[in-house]
Amino acid sequence: VSWLGHLWVRKMQTEAANEIEADYTASLSYLFSPPRKFPPLLSPRAPELDVMFKERKAALWKFISRHAASATAPSQESFNIHDGRLIFHVAGTKGKGSTSVLLESVLRNAKYKTGLFTSPHLHTARERIRVNGNMISKQDIVRITKKIRVADEAAEFPAFINFFDRWTLLALCYFIEQKVDAIVLETGLGGRYDTTNILPDEAVRGVLLTSISLDHQELLGDTVEQIAWQKAGIIKPSAVVVTANSQKESVKNVFREEARHRGVDVSSPSKYAEVEAPAELLSILRATSNAQFNIEHAAYQADNAALVWNILQLVCPHLQQNMTTLFQDAVDSVQWPCRFETFSPIRLSNAAEETGNFTVIIDGAHNEDSVQKFYFGLSQFATKLTQHSGSSQATQARPVKLWSLFGCGETRNWAEMVQMAEHGSDRLILCKSKHYRAMHPDKLASAIDSSTKLSICTGSVHNGLMDLIKQATSRENSAADVIIAVSGSLFVAAEARSALNHEGLAHFKAHDSVHEEDAELPSNYK
Repeated sequence: VSWLGHLWVRKMQTEAANEIEADYTASLSYLFSPPRKFPPLLSPRAPELDVMFKERKAALWKFISRHAASATAPSQESFNIHDGRLIFHVAGTKGKGSTSVLLESVLRNAKYKTGLFTSPHLHTARERIRVNGNMISKQDIVRITKKIRVADEAAEFPAFINFFDRWTLLALCYFIEQKVDAIVLETGLGGRYDTTNILPDEAVRGVLLTSISLDHQELLGDTVEQIAWQKAGIIKPSAVVVTANSQKESVKNVFREEARHRGVDVSSPSKYAEVEAPAELLSILRATSNAQFNIEHAAYQADNAALVWNILQLVCPHLQQNMTTLFQDAVDSVQWPCRFETFSPIRLSNAAEETGNFTVIIDGAHNEDSVQKFYFGLSQFATKLTQHSGSSQATQARPVKLWSLFGCGETRNWAEMVQMAEHGSDRLILCKSKHYRAMHPDKLASAIDSSTKLSICTGSVHNGLMDLIKQATSRENSAADVIIAVSGSLFVAAEARSALNHEGLAHFKAHDSVHEEDAELPSNYK
């Protein structure tokens, strides 16, 4: 009887798990589906965008307020998301993800219950929404998505709301339910008309504006100043605003003008600050063993960390006494995959003979500025590796070879990026991710006149990476240390991580999202 009972319980558990998985897949299919009606194609500063944003903001916020009332305090006459909560908003071309995750980590170390919303995801859509570092569950996605879908099908939202609108709704509703103390929101695209900007002005306590460079010009504008204007749209009169002093002067002028326009006193360092990393913070970033934030080869992280350091000094002065410890713990422990993510050294377990070590470094660099910085960091890393291999007087320094696996999207300035990768590499393989906008390697190759370094991967990112690894461990390379650099797109980077995991070539922590990959992206993800 007990044996039959055990089988019955297992059968019911399997059926329940299958049902949850089916409901989760259906929820993703809806969340990533196109809008009921596509909006007209407009220029980045078209007046119609203001009208459409106000309509979207009113409808989405009405839903959030109603959800909050039913989920948390039915007796309240009104709902204020900022009551008892710290809310930080982060925008920029590059570094906004690293800045957001570091800010959340420091706040969590300071015993705040945190909510973090970032995009895009690498392996599972659940990565986008986290509370205290833990991904939202499939069940919670299913439950809240059902409510969003009912409202959408009842035409409570404008017909042109898109997948990012739905995910932002889901995140904010979940954070309210979970009664978080602090929320960190990373913008999806731009800022001024981004869905994360629907929060009331008085709700946001801190605005962090990261590095600005050319990206998504068709949507944001053709110059860094026009793009900066889009990003500056998240500035609120009640918020402290910080940006890096290293920004171009023309970009800082745009930020200052927008801040003045929004009623921020730019002459007050406690309200508006253009910051640099203090010596104490630089020491932490040099000493950390976390390659993603070590400024010896990720120098740009100094500016990102400086934004977090300074915004907390201004918004949370009670943390100043423990700031150094909070930052040390956060910088050492924070995991933000595909940002100079280093797997080193790797040695094949089934190698028949002694082979050289190889290191895989994965980075989601996907525009000219970030690719250039990535290859500069690689050169620094290679120099350090050479010095380390020859540190003993009895040991001759081993040669270091830098091989690259590169693929990018068709909307990027791909020719310049490919040329940077070719120039910085001893060998270059071009590949294509599974994303529908990924560019074919043959077209990428057309940016290079002729090169003995170049080859094209006709298969997947997985195949391209494994080809490089096999060659790195061949007899002819046994005397060398090989660095295999993967970049050009977050989608290429994510597929490379998956390949290392599937082949058992890297150790990933038990809670890493690479172990929980969604079966496949919905076909209408685009």
